[in-house]
Amino acid sequence: MKILLVNPKSSNQDALPIPPLGILYLAAYARGKGYQDIEIIDNNRENISVDNLTDRIKAADIVGLTGTTSQFRQAKEIASLAKKNHKLVVAGGPHATSLAEEVLKTSDIDVVAVGEGEVTFYEILEAVRQGKGFFNINGIIFKNNNEIIKNKERPFIMNLDELPMPGRDLIPMTEYPQRELKRFSGKFTHMMSSRGCSGKCIFCSSPMMWKYPRLMSATRTLSEMKEIYNKYGIKNIHFQDDSFTINRVRVNELCDLILKSGIDFKWSCQARPDCVDFELLKKMAEAGCVQIEFGVESGDQGLLKSAVKGYSKQQIRKAFSDAKSVGLTTYGFFIIGLPGETIITWLKSIIFAKSLKLDNCVWTILVPFPGTKVFIDNMVEIIDKDYLNWRYKNPIIKVGYFTPRILFAMRKISDILTNGLFNTGTYKKKI
Repeated sequence: MKILLVNPKSSNQDALPIPPLGILYLAAYARGKGYQDIEIIDNNRENISVDNLTDRIKAADIVGLTGTTSQFRQAKEIASLAKKNHKLVVAGGPHATSLAEEVLKTSDIDVVAVGEGEVTFYEILEAVRQGKGFFNINGIIFKNNNEIIKNKERPFIMNLDELPMPGRDLIPMTEYPQRELKRFSGKFTHMMSSRGCSGKCIFCSSPMMWKYPRLMSATRTLSEMKEIYNKYGIKNIHFQDDSFTINRVRVNELCDLILKSGIDFKWSCQARPDCVDFELLKKMAEAGCVQIEFGVESGDQGLLKSAVKGYSKQQIRKAFSDAKSVGLTTYGFFIIGLPGETIITWLKSIIFAKSLKLDNCVWTILVPFPGTKVFIDNMVEIIDKDYLNWRYKNPIIKVGYFTPRILFAMRKISDILTNGLFNTGTYKKKI
């Protein structure tokens, strides 16, 4: 059986193509169960028109798609092409998980793997190989003639150490990244050492996708770092975890292991301000951490509370101060257009960002992605329902009296006032 896994092109113009870890995990798990004929297309990197994928789709037996909301337009186009060539089409990822029934009704996708996909996708492959139906596979929603069938939920993988290393050999690792980051000197790549977050932020789909946090051990995490270094010569790693420091004991252990490894790893991560302190940050810096990123979102305590951030401005201020004092580069993320946003709360955010003396801050406009509480509870008015336009810096909502045009201007003003006119953000050069 030949399997084709595709990461569709994102509509985010400034997105940095990175290895698609989700389908790399899927591929590695399937290979470990005997399915060796797997091809991966990362169309964020290859940028091939859908029509030019025809030959590769024809050669496959099963086409698997992943992606976020901004990738869904092309995912539908690829599914349509695959169906014209009589292929089974399976989709996963946050968008398909959040809107499984809508996805099945409005596209040529046959099966949606909900949430965590490794075991689910393997069982789909087994059902196809054995000529069985999909009725006994947990964690899927699928089409059966003109009916949509929703099976039982699948339990999460509790021990992430059981997962194989992502199948990085299935992609041209030397062709990533395509832009240099300020924080690193030389090649870098991405890793995930956990799934899920302890937070319940109203604008985040992680609580829907992962429900609760599960962590790889420090030993397993270092093993993957070493594999990346030994196979590809890469010592610079960004951890994509929702909250890397959620378990301080694990982080301390990992730092000790990195120091003992003798490899000069440089790394960065994202963390919650209430999950760090001076001693932990000092240890991280000693072990090669060069940058830490915190989700600030707003300088108004009322908006932080209504967004269910779970921490205060005082905790945010201390986290940035401690990080800077140990020599870490600091990044802060801010959101314009949270429910309840006013001119006053917006100005508070700018003033707060300036007071933190962070190295850079990223200003985005609220996008009510499917699966988030903002989306489910209709907390903002969606003006543009074309998923192609659902990007962090592109306003598609109206909140209060702020129209998309006003929100766009607010984001630009915020960025210039806090970062300067010629800021290149996280990158060394602007595109």
